[in-house]
Amino acid sequence: MTATALDRSRHGRPGGSPERRYTIRIDDRPVEVCLSPRAASALAARWRPLVAEMQLFFSCTIVKRVHFHDGNDAGTVAVDDRLRVGFRPLIKQVCDKETLFAGGGDITDFPIVDEARFIPKRLKLDYRQGEWRGTFEY
Repeated sequence: MTATALDRSRHGRPGGSPERRYTIRIDDRPVEVCLSPRAASALAARWRPLVAEMQLFFSCTIVKRVHFHDGNDAGTVAVDDRLRVGFRPLIKQVCDKETLFAGGGDITDFPIVDEARFIPKRLKLDYRQGEWRGTFEY
């Protein structure tokens, strides 16, 4: 996966605080990254970059989630000096919705032939009650 930052810009929301929007490229596909004002403030207070990994789980159902961590940022693109974004398709060998995100040895990377077709178009990030929250859209 190749990923490069494309541009950075700010847009205001009518009647509210400005939402920060960035456009990055993952596998040569544009991805809009939208940060709520709370997310922008929380990122500004960090001393190390946050990794927001868009995960697409293939199992008995397809599940989307954004996983946040401070760990390995290989295969991610820098949005700015405090945020990195990546995309990772995964497969869980056992169909159990209650333990889907529990980790373990039955979750592995899912090799998609044309991964670029699965890259989301938009990632929205927020920070509420001390927790990162994210959604992505196609």
